[in-house]
Amino acid sequence: MRVLILGSNGFSGITFSNYLLEKGFSVIGVSQSSFANIKFNPIRFNKNKKKFKFFKLDINKSINKLFKIIERFKVDVVVDFAGQGMVAESWDYPELTFNTNVISKIRFYNFLIKKKYFKKYIKISTPEVYGSTKNLISEQSNHNPSTPYALSHSSIDMYLKMINLHKGFPVIFGRFANFYGPCQKLYRIIPLSIHKAYHKKKIDLHGGGKSKRSFIFSEDFCRAIFLLIKKAKTGEVYHFASDEYLSIKNLVFLIYKKLS
Repeated sequence: MRVLILGSNGFSGITFSNYLLEKGFSVIGVSQSSFANIKFNPIRFNKNKKKFKFFKLDINKSINKLFKIIERFKVDVVVDFAGQGMVAESWDYPELTFNTNVISKIRFYNFLIKKKYFKKYIKISTPEVYGSTKNLISEQSNHNPSTPYALSHSSIDMYLKMINLHKGFPVIFGRFANFYGPCQKLYRIIPLSIHKAYHKKKIDLHGGGKSKRSFIFSEDFCRAIFLLIKKAKTGEVYHFASDEYLSIKNLVFLIYKKLS
C-alpha cells in the first residue's frame, strides 16, 4: 500500500504518518511548510523514519508537482488533512480558504479520477459542517455551516459526494471530535492547559469556556483512519467521538487539578 499524506506537517498528518511508519509502511508526506522546521515531530525518533519521503509544495501554486509525485510513486491511497483550518482566518481571508479547500482540491480530484492505480481517498472533514447544535448528530444529518471555514468543507464534501455517485470517485469521509496527544502544539487547549498548569500560570478562556466538546486520544484517532483505509465503504461518512462531553472550563479545571 502506497500512502500519500496531504498536509503531513500538521499535528494530525504527522501523527498518522508516524503511526503508519511504526507499522512498517512507506509514507509520502506533502505539506506547504518545511519538514525540517517542525519541532513537535515524532518521526525524528521513529526507527523506520527512512521510509518517510517528504515533499514541500503549496497545492495552490505547485499542484503540477503534486501530480508528478502521484505518478512517480503510483500512489493508491491518499489521506487528506490539508487545508486552511483556522476559523477566524477564514473570515478575514475567505478567498484563500476557498481557493485551498475547494478550487485546488477539485483540480486534484480531476487528476486522480483518471488514474487506474488509485484506490481510495480518505477525506478528513470536520463536524463543523453541521453547525452548532445541542443534539447528537448522525452521518445523515443535514449540513448547516456557520463559518467560511465550515462552508468550504461542506462545499468540497458535497462535490466529492457528487463525483463518487456519478463517476465512482473512491472517497471515504471521516469526521472526528477534537483529538489530542504527544507532540501537539501548545496553542491547542489540552497542551496549553498542561503547560500553564505546570508553570502555575492562569489561562484565559474564550467565552468563559462554556462550550462542550468530545475528545479523542491521538492513538485512537490514527487507528480509526487506518480502519477507514482497510474496511470502510467508498461514498460513506463515518463519525468518531467519545461518549463523554465536557465543557472547556471543566476540562481545564481537571488538568489543573491533576497537576496541582
